[in-house]
Amino acid sequence: MTSTKFSKLFLIPLTAATIIGFLGWWANHRLKSEIQDILARELDTILKADITALEIWINSQVKAVKLIASESTFRNLSVKLLHMSAKNDKNSDALKKSDELSQLRKYLLPRIDSLGYRGFSIINNEGVFIGKNADTHVGHRIHSKHMDSFSAHVKSGTTVLVTPFKPETIDQVSTGLSESIMVIATSIKDESGKTLLTLGLDIEPEDFTRILTVARSGKSGETYAFDDKGVMISNSRFEKQLRDIGLLPENENINSVLNIEIRNPGGDLTMGYQTEVPRAAQPLTFLAAKAISGEDGINVEGYRDYRGVMVVGSWGWLPDYNFGVATEIDLSEAYRPLYVLRKVFTFLFVLLTLSAIMMLVFSYIAINFRSRMKDKEMEARQLGQYKLTKKIGEGGMGQVYLAEHALLKRPTAVKLLTPEKASRESIVRFEREVQLTSQLTHPNTIQIYDYGHTPDGIFYYAMEYLTGIDLKQLIKIDGAQLEERVIHILKQVCGSLAEAHDVGLIHRDIKPANIVLTNRGGAYDIVKVLDFGLIKDIKGGGGELDITNPDTISGTPQYLAPETITDPLNVDARSDIYSLGALGYLLLSGKDVFIAKTVVEICKHHLLTPPRKPSDRFKRNYNTSLENIIMKCLEKEPEHRFSNARTLLDELRFCKIDSNWSQKNANEWWTQQSDKINSQLRSDKPSSKVTLDSTLAIDIHHRERIT
Repeated sequence: MTSTKFSKLFLIPLTAATIIGFLGWWANHRLKSEIQDILARELDTILKADITALEIWINSQVKAVKLIASESTFRNLSVKLLHMSAKNDKNSDALKKSDELSQLRKYLLPRIDSLGYRGFSIINNEGVFIGKNADTHVGHRIHSKHMDSFSAHVKSGTTVLVTPFKPETIDQVSTGLSESIMVIATSIKDESGKTLLTLGLDIEPEDFTRILTVARSGKSGETYAFDDKGVMISNSRFEKQLRDIGLLPENENINSVLNIEIRNPGGDLTMGYQTEVPRAAQPLTFLAAKAISGEDGINVEGYRDYRGVMVVGSWGWLPDYNFGVATEIDLSEAYRPLYVLRKVFTFLFVLLTLSAIMMLVFSYIAINFRSRMKDKEMEARQLGQYKLTKKIGEGGMGQVYLAEHALLKRPTAVKLLTPEKASRESIVRFEREVQLTSQLTHPNTIQIYDYGHTPDGIFYYAMEYLTGIDLKQLIKIDGAQLEERVIHILKQVCGSLAEAHDVGLIHRDIKPANIVLTNRGGAYDIVKVLDFGLIKDIKGGGGELDITNPDTISGTPQYLAPETITDPLNVDARSDIYSLGALGYLLLSGKDVFIAKTVVEICKHHLLTPPRKPSDRFKRNYNTSLENIIMKCLEKEPEHRFSNARTLLDELRFCKIDSNWSQKNANEWWTQQSDKINSQLRSDKPSSKVTLDSTLAIDIHHRERIT
C-alpha cells in the first residue's frame, strides 16, 4: 500500500462519523418531534380523563347532597332546629343540648356515614352553625373570611362545591383544629323558593385527590388541583421529597393540601439548588400562571414545576368550580428514549472520530517515518560527483541537500526534483532555472556548478553553498536599516540584476527572502540574489523557455509591479525595478509599502494607491536623495521608473550620504547581533502555509540559507 493511499484511510471513519453525526441529528430531530406529538396527546388524554372523572365525582356529590336535602324527614327536623335556634339565638348550650339537634343527628349521621362523608353542617342565613355532627362549632358564626362567598351562595340558592380550606372559627385555637376540609353545600328552601338553611356535607380531601389519580403517566407523572392563588388543593405525589427539600415540615400529619404553592424556585431543589428568594416572592410556575389567567394548554418543551424539576405538562381551568387541574411528568422520563438515542449516536460519533484521529496519527507517523527513511536513503546517495549528507530545505519545486563534491571536498548545495513532483511543467521550469541562472556570472548572483538527472528520474543541480541570513530575517532581527547600509545592499542587488537585464533576463520575484547576506572570504554583508525560478527571457521572445500561464501572476504580492498584475506576459526590467523599490522601502522604514490582510487588497493598492514617502508616513527625516530614488522606483507607470538595474545602480552610486557602510561596520554588526541571528535561524521552521509574502512554496530554514 502506498503512503498516499494509506494517508487517506482516516477519511473512511471520518466520513462515517460525519454521516453518523448527520443521521444522529436527523434522527434526534425526528424522534424529538414524534415524542413531543405523543407526549402532547398523552398529556391531553390524561388531563381529560382526570377532569371527566372529577366532574363525574362532583356530580355524584351534588346528587347526594340534594337527595338528602329533599328528604321530608330531614327537612322537617332541620326546620324545627331552625325555629328552636331562633328562640335561643344567644344560647349555644341550649342548641347543643336540644332534642331537635339530637333527633337530627340520630337521623342524619348514619345516612352520611354510609355515603362516606365525614360530617355535616347546618347553617342559617346569618352564617351561624345551628347543627353539626359535633358540638365544637354549634352556635358559632362562620369565619368572616368565608362570609362573602357564603352570602353569595345564600342569595343564589345553588349547590356548590367548596374546595379544600382550613376552617377558621373563634375556637380554632382552643380546639387545635387545623386540618383541611371540603364541603358540598346546597340550599334548603321553603315552598316559595326562599333559602331557609344551608346543608353542607364534609368531604375528605383524600377522596378528591384519589379522583385525580385515575390516570397518570410513568414513575414521575402526577395530576393535581390548585386554586386561583396558586395553592395546591390536592395531595402531591412527592410528599416525601417535599419534606426532604424543606417545602413541607417533617410532621407526617401535615400534607401538601393548602401547604404547597405552585411556584418556580428557579432551580432544581431536589438536586440541592438553594435560593435566597422567599417562597412567597417566587413567580408562579409557567403552568399555574397560564391556567389562572384562564388559558388552557400543553407544554412539551419543558418548564420548572413547584420543586424546580424540569417537567412537561398539560393544564385546564374549571371556571364553574374556580380551580385548575394540571398533569405533569418529569422531562427526563418523558424524553428518555431520545436521551438513549443521543447516547448511542454520540458514542458511535466519538468512536468513529477517535478512529479517524488514530488512523490519521498512525498514518502521519508512518508517512513521516517513511519520509525520514527516504531522506536518509537520499542522503546516502551519490548524485554524479556529489554525495548528499544532510537535508537542509524543502519547497514546492523539490528538496535541497547539503552535499560534498567527491574530489574537491567542497560543500555544495544540491537542489533536486523528485519523480512525484516531476510534472512536465515543473521539469521545464527546473531546467530553465538552471540554464538561465548558469549564464549569469556576477559575484552577487548565486553560482550554478552542475546539472543532471539520475536513471530513476531524479533531476538535480548543484550550486554554491551559502551561510547567513536573508533580508526578511534581517528586518525581524534589526528592523529598519541605516541609510548607508540600505544603499550598500541595493547596489549589490542592482549589480546582480544589471547583468541579467543586460542579457535580456528579468527575475520577476525580487523579495526579501530571495536576497541573502552572507560571508565571503572574511567579508560580511555580501549579497547573493537567489531563486531565478521565475526568470523570463525577454530578448529570446519566450519560445520553449517561456511557460508562464497567462491566467497566473508570478511573484510575491507585496513586491508586484502594477503591470505584472494587469498584463503579466508583457513585463520587462522595469518590473524588477518596482520590486527593488519596494524592497528598498522595507529596508529603509522597516515596513512594506502597502499593508493589507488579503492578496486582493494588496494588488488593488499596487494598481490604485499612490505610495506615501517614508518621511511623510513615519514622520522621520530620511536622506532626500535615497528617498527620491526609492519613490521613483515605485512609480505606477513603467516609463516613469529607471529603465533597468544598471541605470538605478548609477543613481545609487551618486546618492549623497554622509558616510558609507564599511566592512568594519558590517563586522561590528554581525558580532553584536550574533545571538539574535542564531535565535532567529533556530525559530524559522518549514511551513507549507501560503502567506502574503510567499510565491513558489520554497521554505529555506536553518542557519544555512540556500535556494
